[in-house]
Amino acid sequence: MKSALLVSSFGGPRGRSEVEPFLRALFSDRDAIRLPAGAILQAPLASWVARRRAPRSADQYARIGGASPMAKTTKAQAAGLGDRLPARGISSPVIVGMRYTSPTIAHAVDRALEAGIERLVVLALYPQYSISTSGSAFNAVARRLAERRGGGEVETHFIPAFYRLPGYLQAMAARIVRALGDAPDDAHLLFSAHGVPLRYVRRLGDPYARQIQETIGLLLPRVETVLGRELSASLAWQSRVGPIRWLGPSTEEAIGSLAASGVSALVVVPISFVCDHLETLYEIDIEYGDLARDLGITHFARTKALDTDAAFLDALADAVAPALRGAGRALCEICLLPLPAGGECDRTCRECGYPRAPWR
Repeated sequence: MKSALLVSSFGGPRGRSEVEPFLRALFSDRDAIRLPAGAILQAPLASWVARRRAPRSADQYARIGGASPMAKTTKAQAAGLGDRLPARGISSPVIVGMRYTSPTIAHAVDRALEAGIERLVVLALYPQYSISTSGSAFNAVARRLAERRGGGEVETHFIPAFYRLPGYLQAMAARIVRALGDAPDDAHLLFSAHGVPLRYVRRLGDPYARQIQETIGLLLPRVETVLGRELSASLAWQSRVGPIRWLGPSTEEAIGSLAASGVSALVVVPISFVCDHLETLYEIDIEYGDLARDLGITHFARTKALDTDAAFLDALADAVAPALRGAGRALCEICLLPLPAGGECDRTCRECGYPRAPWR
C-alpha cells in the first residue's frame, strides 16, 4: 500500500499583505475560535475581526522581521523527517499542509490523492492534543478527503499527541537545562502554554490542559536530576483572545504575581510550541520581557524552540514509522495517546474522561 506523511502546523503570514487573510482564516475556524454570533455568522464576523486586528498584528510581525518563520521552519522539520524515514525502511513522501496559510491542508491532501496515495498518516506539530489545534487540522484533512471521494478510499492514521515521546522530552529538558545554566540558581521556571477557552475543557472535554500538566510532570524530574536540585516552577496560559473566560492564570498575571512575591530571575518555557513564531518572538520575548523588567525582574530568558533538533525529529520519525508501514492504528481511540508496544492501552480510558476523536 502506497503511503505518505502529511505534516501540518498553524502556518503564518510571510509578509504584511498576508496578515489579514491569515487572521480571516483563523477566525473563520470554529474548531479554533467559536465567535459568539454562531456558525452562520462566523465567516462575516471573522472578516470584520480580521480587518480590525490586521494593522496591529502587522506591526507586531514587523517587530520580529516582518513575517512568521513558522512556514519555513515547518518545511525544514518535514524535510528532516523525510531524511530520517529511509533509515527506518520507509520511502514515503512527506507533504506539508498549513492550517491557515499556503500550502494549505486541502492542497496537501490533493497532492497525496494525485500521487495515488492509499494510506495517509497525519502529524500535526502540536505536542499536546486540543480540539482547537490538532483536532482542527485533522478535521480539515477529513473534510477534504470527503470532498474528494472520487479519488477513492484512503486509509487515514492521525497521530494526536507526542508529548510522551522520550526524544521530545529529552530535547525539551536539554533546552531548559541550558537556559537555567545561564540564569541565577534561584530562577523561577514559568511554563507558558497557549491558552484555550475554559468551556473547551469543561464542556467539550478537551484533554489539552491535562496533557500540558502531564508534560510538565514528565519534564521537571528530568531537569532536576540533571541539575541536582529542586526547581521552583509554575504554569500559566498565554495568547488569550476576546472577552470569554480562558484557562488561567494568564502569563501576564503570573509574571505580576511572581514579581510581587520577590522573584528576580525568570525563565519562560513555551511548553505547547515546537518552533518560533509570533507567540514566542513577540509575545514572550518582547511583551512579557518588557513587563517583567518593568516589574523589577532583572533576569528574563526563554528556552530556545525545538525547531529542527535532532533528538526531536528522531522521536517524530520513530512515532510515524509504524503507521506508514501499516502496522495498525498505534493510538488509543478514546484518550488519543500512543499505545504501548503491546498494543493494549495501559490507561483507564473509561475513567480518564477524554473524548473520542472528533475526526473519526
